[in-house]
Amino acid sequence: MAEYLDIVKLEFELSEGIWTDVTEDVAGSLIKFDYGIHDNDPLSRVAEPGEISFAMKDGSNNSAGLAGYYTPGHANVRTGFAPGIQVRLYIEYEGQHRYKFKGRIPVNGIFPPVGKYGQRMTVVTSYDWMEEASRETLSDMTVQTNQRIDQVVSTIVSGMVNTPDTTDYEVGSDVWETAFDTIRDGGTRVLTEFQKLAMCEYGYIYVYRDDTYGEVLKVESRFSRTGGSLLQVPVCSSESSAVTDHNDQAITDHNGENILDTLLQDVFFDNSILPSSKYSYGEKSFNEVKGVVYPRKVDTSIVTLWELNNRIELEPGESRSDIRASYSDPDEKSSSVTAKEMVDPPVSGTDYSMNSKDDGTGTDLTEYLQVSAVFYADHVDWTIENTHASTTGFVSLKARGKGIYHYDSVTVVSEDLDSQNSYGRNALSVNLYYQDSPNEGRGMANMLLGTYKDPDGSFDEIVLRASRDGMHMGAFLYLEPGSLIKVSEELTGEDEELYFVNGFSGRIYKIAGGWSADYSLDLIKKSKVSFWKLGVPGYSELGDTTRLAW
Repeated sequence: MAEYLDIVKLEFELSEGIWTDVTEDVAGSLIKFDYGIHDNDPLSRVAEPGEISFAMKDGSNNSAGLAGYYTPGHANVRTGFAPGIQVRLYIEYEGQHRYKFKGRIPVNGIFPPVGKYGQRMTVVTSYDWMEEASRETLSDMTVQTNQRIDQVVSTIVSGMVNTPDTTDYEVGSDVWETAFDTIRDGGTRVLTEFQKLAMCEYGYIYVYRDDTYGEVLKVESRFSRTGGSLLQVPVCSSESSAVTDHNDQAITDHNGENILDTLLQDVFFDNSILPSSKYSYGEKSFNEVKGVVYPRKVDTSIVTLWELNNRIELEPGESRSDIRASYSDPDEKSSSVTAKEMVDPPVSGTDYSMNSKDDGTGTDLTEYLQVSAVFYADHVDWTIENTHASTTGFVSLKARGKGIYHYDSVTVVSEDLDSQNSYGRNALSVNLYYQDSPNEGRGMANMLLGTYKDPDGSFDEIVLRASRDGMHMGAFLYLEPGSLIKVSEELTGEDEELYFVNGFSGRIYKIAGGWSADYSLDLIKKSKVSFWKLGVPGYSELGDTTRLAW
């Protein structure tokens, strides 16, 4: 028996905190969306920006009967409809609901119709929070010490303009000596930094959906997918049995309706995937893996990391707050560095001074100089003021702290000659920007080599029809990146193989029977992301979690 969604609502936040149902104005009753990580490459650790697209009725056939109702700038435009507003997709099935997508319309995300005789539809595209991470750059960060991935991500997110509704951070496995010492102010995007962090942890970062927010930023640790339980969904009412009494008679509620078992079932796609699914053999096969680490040298004592070459002239009463200075290697001024433990506040007479002459041979006016400094990972912002009533001053400035120096990287190579002789050399290089020990590079390289040296087959993507039965529709509702499922497929020989979901794509459309849906899942085999920790339950089962963790 075909199953349908009970409720589908597309909502706009047309005024702050107020969500408006605009589903009746969706042209063609078709909504498409996707989010997560859309492949299973070992280097793909961070989700791309998720996207939802649909068209709105922009002719007289919409709910307001107004042409231009969904055209920003038009005299008839709907109040509040403009780039920057939030969009969310609500779905409900068997009394359970999810906000299956939440995002924001970008400045270039609205495409009104043109032409007198064209279709009166406005195409709209909205992106989820990962788009914010792809656009925003890191600025004014300070070097952090002894930090895990969850702590670093938390610091990044807390400083962003738009933050996710909520977060779900697992405790990281590694503690890094320094963080934010590889960035350059305004030149490193948040998504780029996420990739560095997730690669070093060998975890994942993505946004998943739930029944409250529709937007949860997730950080998975290295061992998150070594364990895991199969996702379970409720058995739908049309497939459930009535609860019976000791006489085997159905028990009814006060309306005389049978009370049904509230059973759960594993999400198991047993020969139900569609022919457009993608299966590959040996595509992700690597028999030479390079682990690249980046050793650091950190000063053990305070050194001068920047000094003003030419004094700054300040008129009486004049102040300046536009002075930004970048740190450099004291022995190689052309080389930029990051720093920690800056001398803060700066010391009068040592880190700053003011003189009545440009060459410093005049009267010392330092007592009339007010100085404040804000120190960041790779630069310092100065504010200075000459408080003398009548004398011009010439200011010198200096920034001192402990420099962090990145010199030559170190590459550790792990290879399997038998595999190379059989299949040729297939190389993979992994940059571990926050790892400085060659042992860490070796551990990563050995793990990846053990995982990928022998070619095997796996589903990269499976395509499913939600209306097939209650389990498929329930899976459409509940499946998210990080969910564990089971797949069997006769032609490929997959027999109850366990897969984690990396990415989700869906299409909701209305037909005669109601709201239906198709969806596809980007998958990675559980065996590719499970590790062995000797003597630790859940991490040391022979034949299941037998690749050595590091």
